Amino acid sequence: MNTNCDLAIVGGGAAGLILLANIFEKATYPVAVVMINAGYPTGKGIAYSTNNNNHLLNVRVSRMSAFTNDANHFTKWILSKPEYGNYHSDNLAERFVPRKMYGEYLGDLFQSILNSDNKNVSFSLVDDEVVDLKKQGDSFEVLLKNSPVFISKKVVLCTGNQPPISLPGISSIQSEKVFINPWDNKAVENIDHEKPVFIVGAGLTMVDTVVSLLDQGFKNKIIVVSKHGAIPMAHPVVRVSVPHPEKAPASDIHEIYSDLKSRIRSAIDHTEWHEPVLEAVRPFTQKIWQELSIEQKNRFLRHINHRWSKLRHRLPHEMFDFIQSLIDSKQIELYAGKLLNVQENTNDLTIRFFDKSTETDITVNAQRIINCIGPEGDFDKVNNPLLRNMLSHGLISKDPLSLGFNATGDGRIIDKSGNVQDNLLTIGSGLRGILWESTAIPEIRLQAHEMANKVLA
Repeated sequence: MNTNCDLAIVGGGAAGLILLANIFEKATYPVAVVMINAGYPTGKGIAYSTNNNNHLLNVRVSRMSAFTNDANHFTKWILSKPEYGNYHSDNLAERFVPRKMYGEYLGDLFQSILNSDNKNVSFSLVDDEVVDLKKQGDSFEVLLKNSPVFISKKVVLCTGNQPPISLPGISSIQSEKVFINPWDNKAVENIDHEKPVFIVGAGLTMVDTVVSLLDQGFKNKIIVVSKHGAIPMAHPVVRVSVPHPEKAPASDIHEIYSDLKSRIRSAIDHTEWHEPVLEAVRPFTQKIWQELSIEQKNRFLRHINHRWSKLRHRLPHEMFDFIQSLIDSKQIELYAGKLLNVQENTNDLTIRFFDKSTETDITVNAQRIINCIGPEGDFDKVNNPLLRNMLSHGLISKDPLSLGFNATGDGRIIDKSGNVQDNLLTIGSGLRGILWESTAIPEIRLQAHEMANKVLA
C-alpha cells in the first residue's frame, strides 16, 4: 500500500462499495484510493452477509440497482445467473429476493471493480480497522489498529449502522443469556427448544430474528414487546402508483401530517393501499426534513415516527403474512409495553415488563432476551473507537438529534467548532439526522453518485 493516497474510504459495506464503483466509472485522471474494511466481506457489510435464504430484501428488485444511471443493473445481474432461473419471470422487477442474493451481487460488483480497465484508479484494500483520524495540514493521518499510519487528502466515512449498546430501560446487565446486538450470530445459536425466547422491538430486525429461530426448528413461544406493539405493514403484491404531488408538502409538521393522512385515506379508497402515497412523497422527504425546525423534528420523533416507520419500512407481503400467522397461532405473543427488569437465574431469565393493554406488569421466564430495537445513532454511546476518538478531539460532531454526524446535506462533515470540512465526508446512515431518508439503497446510490463527482472534482 502507498504511504499516501488521494482518497480513503472508511468502511467496505454497501455504501463504501457503491461509492468505489462510481469512482471507477467516473475517474478520468489518476487517483489513488484506499478502502479500509474489517469484519465482513467487502461490499456486504452486516446487512448483506446473511446466508439465510429466508431473509428477504424489503425493497423490490427494480429499486436495488447500485447505479443511478442503470436502473436495471441488479435485474440484469439476476437474469445473467442460471442458478437463479426460478426468478427469471416477467414480474422479477416487482419481487423481493433474498438478501443473500444481493450480497452475491455486491460481491460480483467488487470483482468487476478489481478487474476494471480504468487504469486511472490505483486501488488498495486494507483489511483492518480505522481507530482514529487526525488533521495534518490539508490532509488526514489515518490511524489503523494493526497497520501503519498513512496520509489521505480526502476521507469518506461509510461507517454504516452502529449496533445497539444497551436494553431500553435496563442500565446494565452482564449475562450470556442477554444479547444486546441482534446482528451477532450467537443471538440465535444453541437454542433450547423447550424454553421461550424474549425479543424487545417489533420491527424489521425482529422479523429476521424470528425467521432465524424458526429455521432451526424452534417451535416454542416467542414473546415480543415493543413500545407500540405493532409489526411493520406489508408491501402490496404489485406496486400501485398515484400521481406525485404537484408541489412539495408544507414545511410545518402538523400540516404535513394532516396532508399525508388525507392522501393516504384517498389512496386506500381508490387502491386499498397506502404505499403509493409514501412513494410519491419520497422525492420530497429530504427537503422537507431539512426545512423543519429542531423543535418540529423532535416532535416528529416523539409523536409521529412510530406511525411513519410502520408505514414506511414495510415487509414483503409473503413475509408479513408469515409473521401474522405466527401471531394468530399464538407462537408470537406481541405486546405493547415497556421492559422493566431482567433477572438472571441459573437456567433462564426472569423478565418483567409493563403491558399497556391491561396496564399491569407481567413476569415471564425465557431462555434468552434479544434486543431488536434498532441501531444506535448517538456517537457518545457507541463502542466504535473511530467515532469516539474523532468526537473526543472535535473532528466530528453530532447532529442536533444525536442520530449521526452533524453535516451538510451533501455529506460534508461539520467539526466541533462549526467548520464545514470539504475533505472529510460521509454518505449513508450517518446522515439520518440531516436527511432522515438516508439508509436505503435508492438513497445511498444517489449519494454515492454525487459524492464520487465531489471527490473527483
